[in-house]
Amino acid sequence: MSQRRRLLQLEHKLGPLGEGEITLDELAQTFSCSRRNIQLVLGSLIEAGWIRWSPGRGRGHRSRIALLQSHHRLTMQEAEAACQRGQLDLAMALLEEIGARADFGQLLGQMVQRRRCVDGIIIPMACPILELDPARTSSSSALHIIEHLYDGLLEVSPLDGALQPALAHHWEEREEGLCWHFWLRSGVRFHHGPTLEAGDVVRTLERLRDPASLFYSLYMHIVEVRALSPLKVEVRLAHPDPFLLQLLANPHSRIIAGEGSHDTVGRFTPFGTGPFQLHQRSEHHLILHRHEHHWGLLPQLEQIEIWHLLPSGRQPNLWLHTNPSQHPQGDAVNQIHETAGCFYLIFHHLSPLWQTEARRQALWHYLEQARHHAEEMVPANSIFPGGHMLPPLCPEPPTWTPLGRPLRIAAPDNERCRRQRRWLAQSLERLGIECDWLPLPESGSEMGELDGADLVLLAEVLDSEGEWGLFELLISSSGISLALGQGAHRQMAATLRSHLARCRPQERLALFLQQEARLCSQYRYLPLFRQQEHVIFDPRLRGIQVNHQGYCSFRHLWLDEPELGVNICAPQEDPGSGGRL
Repeated sequence: MSQRRRLLQLEHKLGPLGEGEITLDELAQTFSCSRRNIQLVLGSLIEAGWIRWSPGRGRGHRSRIALLQSHHRLTMQEAEAACQRGQLDLAMALLEEIGARADFGQLLGQMVQRRRCVDGIIIPMACPILELDPARTSSSSALHIIEHLYDGLLEVSPLDGALQPALAHHWEEREEGLCWHFWLRSGVRFHHGPTLEAGDVVRTLERLRDPASLFYSLYMHIVEVRALSPLKVEVRLAHPDPFLLQLLANPHSRIIAGEGSHDTVGRFTPFGTGPFQLHQRSEHHLILHRHEHHWGLLPQLEQIEIWHLLPSGRQPNLWLHTNPSQHPQGDAVNQIHETAGCFYLIFHHLSPLWQTEARRQALWHYLEQARHHAEEMVPANSIFPGGHMLPPLCPEPPTWTPLGRPLRIAAPDNERCRRQRRWLAQSLERLGIECDWLPLPESGSEMGELDGADLVLLAEVLDSEGEWGLFELLISSSGISLALGQGAHRQMAATLRSHLARCRPQERLALFLQQEARLCSQYRYLPLFRQQEHVIFDPRLRGIQVNHQGYCSFRHLWLDEPELGVNICAPQEDPGSGGRL
């Protein structure tokens, strides 16, 4: 056991920097060790200068002990030393031990100034990145990283949203849309060395169209994928799909290798071909290095370092993506973007509370009205920007009846969702409803564990501002599956695809909005508030292009003063004056 833990045991008995009388038997009980070892423990604490010890005379007499150091201070000092040595995960773990994780941003800023200059940036994120497999996550922050690690057959231009070639340099539609051929670029290399072949594309799409796939509803109409040659792939469909090319440009469709790497906690990340490769991954942070053999235009930055940090007054000075509670300081550039998505509420289909429509209807109508009176939040009429859900269908909704127990609500426990959680709790309290909050899994693959929830508070951002984004959400969202049940959701997806094949292009958006409105009229889904993102950055960071999700591509970033690298942080100021972005 570490000496710091011994000191903490003494603090529990005497208090921080406490002093008092104690016997060897009491110390043996405190330390859970024999009397023989007591002298060794005391000797090491005295030698370290952490305690003062005055032994009692004779057996059973009480000795006097004084604590000269506090466990909190010593742990903070050890965290600072670990940070200076570059052992950042150890520093984070030490801070978590004393409940001071929010101070890590300050230590990180100090470490950056001492570190070797790298042409790169540090980006704090409010949400942890737990999954980097494109087929296993629906988290927008994770998908943002995935877009830099992997390439798709096609990609979306960050300038105008148009589809453009990526791993496939050419494609052709055949048999009236039932068959597509894709020709791959030659010489494309994965991060671990092997070259891309058609078999990699086949393997990627085959696992996505597997019924066990998290996104099966998106790929269920693909009936066959086969390699016609080492650089030619054929995709056959059950029926024509006007959105197939958008689907193949989707982050979930990014092409992966059959091999990958494991991080320090055993999480697996497949190798990709993207402009950045995963250099280091741990529980709290990622380091991405430029992929020097990328087939496309190389990024200007050598390194992107991403940290999961709790909000605090002191953070690293290159801040790209954060939440509205953080404000710029000094001459930082601050841009506010409304994303293509919203916060919404799901009435879980397995909850016994909602087996009668009257109770769902009563709460749905109450919250629908209450959201219009929320402060500093914009009500969402649809998850689609500019869309409109149906107005309340019942002029006199049923009266709410007491539950007799707390309402179990699954929701993200992060800073970005804090205001929405507070609003929901206060609104329900006015109805006399207590809330029992359940953690919401960060990975979409774990959503099936929410069977005990009554309500689920979610935030989703559309993959595209256009009609494809709404279509993708309706047929693949884990939230919609929780509202309807997986079987009913897949049936809805099949019906939607059937209608899509028969409707004209100008009718597609109306079709999707009608389906969203139908979910509202069933009182299983309620859009709440639009999402806004603050993008805050040092003015010396250039090339920033913020997309509809509120994220910025690392691929186009560059530093106006590249010789500064990560040492672009401002000089340290007095602790009371706050940081400077």
